[in-house]
Amino acid sequence: MTVRNRLESGYKERCLLWRRVMEAALDQRGMSLTDLAQATGIDYPSIHRYLRSRDPIVPVPPYVVAPLAEAVARPPAEMLQALGLIESDLSELASRLLDARTSNERLRASIGDLASLRGSALVVQAATAKGWAAAAWPAREGAGDILIHVADRLTLEHAREDRDEAALLADLGDVLRDVGAVPIRDNVERRMWAGVASAAVGAHARHRWSIPTFGTPHLPLATAWPHLDPAPILLVSPTINSWVNDVAAVVAEALGYGLMGTRDLVQMAMPLRASPADRLEQRCRMLPRLLSARSERSWVLHHFGAPPPDLAAETDAAIERATLAGTLVFLREDDAMIQFACRSPHATYTESQLRDCQDRWASIAAASPRSITVAVKYGDHPLDEAADTRRERFWGRSFKLARRILVNLNAAHGGPPPEEWMFPTGSPLHHLKESRWAR
Repeated sequence: MTVRNRLESGYKERCLLWRRVMEAALDQRGMSLTDLAQATGIDYPSIHRYLRSRDPIVPVPPYVVAPLAEAVARPPAEMLQALGLIESDLSELASRLLDARTSNERLRASIGDLASLRGSALVVQAATAKGWAAAAWPAREGAGDILIHVADRLTLEHAREDRDEAALLADLGDVLRDVGAVPIRDNVERRMWAGVASAAVGAHARHRWSIPTFGTPHLPLATAWPHLDPAPILLVSPTINSWVNDVAAVVAEALGYGLMGTRDLVQMAMPLRASPADRLEQRCRMLPRLLSARSERSWVLHHFGAPPPDLAAETDAAIERATLAGTLVFLREDDAMIQFACRSPHATYTESQLRDCQDRWASIAAASPRSITVAVKYGDHPLDEAADTRRERFWGRSFKLARRILVNLNAAHGGPPPEEWMFPTGSPLHHLKESRWAR
């Protein structure tokens, strides 16, 4: 729903209805606006504007509705429905937010200065206004002569020692969510800061975030390849270690297709610091809705994560339905990758769950002539290998997997030949057209 449609269709009345529901929930729990701000990490002035502003009424941003509802023990979907933002569930809201955000970004990028639109610039501007010191720099990764700007890294620091992560989210949580920022986990930080003095990494009150710039959701191009049949394309993998999201991004760029994943929907609909287990559950719940919302042509969709036992049947059924409406690409991970995933401190599944998932999804793919199965080999992974070498090897594997998928799409489903892939000449990915990536 656009801002104009909100004004024309009684959005003000729905805001007032939402406020009444929230005020009743606060009274029932004996909570004040200060209590609500502390429970959600949203600053008090914003809470006051959302619930008490009069003339004009300040619309409540959709992305804060869920944490506000959870703080007063009310279902987020109920609050979103009161605002008229969804008919049934959060996935439709996330889909609308994505369309609005990507459409707006493309329009603005076509008429203005791209540098002024960078998410990192918005965070730095907001941080300095709140008294935070902020540093941002581009992260470039790749393999060989293919080097991609994959993300903007952020370091946020406050002079006061008591400004912990809760204070950071209270001050900057809204803008971090708006630009799609994600917190950098400890293992990623160690990889990023390899070779840097430990004192610099461990400095007090430093918070590290990343804003992805490659593989983010986007709409199809008007010139998207028209002859692929069937479409859309769904890439699935039991774990993130196949880099399925990045492989999907390369395939989408080659075809000019739109890109969307269950991770993107969860990122927009859940708290920034939700647990890995909660995120896995929500990704699996989002998959059937993602497939139904994006059933038209010209989309590459992606999902990773073996489902919990209680969601296995629902997730498998959604993947099986995808083989009827489009092309399923199953990235089958080898034993070493499965074992490595289970050793991770962030593992949300057991080795037996992963193996069962592999077998089920392999059976679904084998039963459909429209499916493509690609083996993903983990290979040697010595712990003393330099971080840059590991990243280059993984990116090289991702590029080769994407090229293998594209070649299969060309041979079996009318996809474009390499000379017609839509990477512009100036793009680093243009080098994927070279024959050496076929090996």
